[in-house]
Amino acid sequence: MLYKVKERRSGSFSSPEDLDLGEPVGPREAPLYMRRYEFKYLVRLELAERLAELLAVHFELDPHCGGEGERAYIVRNIYFDSPHFTCFHDKLAGKLYREKFRIRTYNGPYSAPLFLEHKVKNGLSYLKAKIPLGGTSLRTFHDLKACLSDTVGRGNRLLERFFLHVSRHAYSPVVLVTYDREAYVLSLIHISEPTRPRLI
Repeated sequence: MLYKVKERRSGSFSSPEDLDLGEPVGPREAPLYMRRYEFKYLVRLELAERLAELLAVHFELDPHCGGEGERAYIVRNIYFDSPHFTCFHDKLAGKLYREKFRIRTYNGPYSAPLFLEHKVKNGLSYLKAKIPLGGTSLRTFHDLKACLSDTVGRGNRLLERFFLHVSRHAYSPVVLVTYDREAYVLSLIHISEPTRPRLI
């Protein structure tokens, strides 16, 4: 079994105007996009465990990890894509510019808030923003659209972009990805966060 080790360096924030997302429909109430750099590696279990031991000496365990003795927390993602799986094929093709939407939550079902996230890859860097969905449970895609429709008219750029993909490219939920994340954090000028998802 292979494990994914990811090094993430977070830097400046970018406003939506820095992205080529088109003109806003209403007032700007969009979240800022965090610019980050990610480096991902596939390693065998023995090396992943050794890396975790080394990181624990110099880094702090992510404060979002569970209770005492817990070194990981659960990440749950529902990814959106078109009927032709455009996002999936763009990823496989290694396109330098691509974007994706997902719903993310953590730990057990119904135990943590839900977020809608927009992630844009632009060359070597990533831009990411998220908004809370105001609950811990969404039973259907209709529930999600109803939840978001109340705020889209406020000019939130992330929501506008999401509904654009839903209407123009027929985006819908396509896959659930769940894994355990073991993350370590080092705060210097930037934040470096090596993570070790335990299962891919």
